[in-house]
Amino acid sequence: GDRGKVIAEYKPVVVKGGDAEAGKKVFETNCMVCHRKDGKGVNVGPDITDVRIKPVEALLSDILDPNRMVEERWAAYTVQTKDGRTLMGLVSDESSETVTLRMLGGVVETVPRSEITKMETVGLSLMPVGLEGAISKEQMADLIQYLKK
Repeated sequence: GDRGKVIAEYKPVVVKGGDAEAGKKVFETNCMVCHRKDGKGVNVGPDITDVRIKPVEALLSDILDPNRMVEERWAAYTVQTKDGRTLMGLVSDESSETVTLRMLGGVVETVPRSEITKMETVGLSLMPVGLEGAISKEQMADLIQYLKK
């Protein structure tokens, strides 16, 4: 859907602020499968401990529109292998011989280049679009309050 419209719907509630303790639970349920904050969580996407310095509106946009601005190092890749598997993740290491992907849930897999039939960037974030389906406006306010803490 229209990401700008979703952000606009969430903004008034989020700007009012929320409950950081309740936001911690939202983080643990929805975010820490890929992100770390204050040493807790999984190291797939960026450590988000330092997002506390970001404005509330920027955090809301980052969460609800993760593909708006994707740095190359956080762009998802698909890797197809000779044995028919398709893997998707972030390239965490590569050499002339191997490619290492960090995938959802913290799974890390190193694939020999000789086994790769196709590798390409998806050009999008690994972070899913549509978190508004899992996080209500009030929960988003709580989450952002926790992230700012």
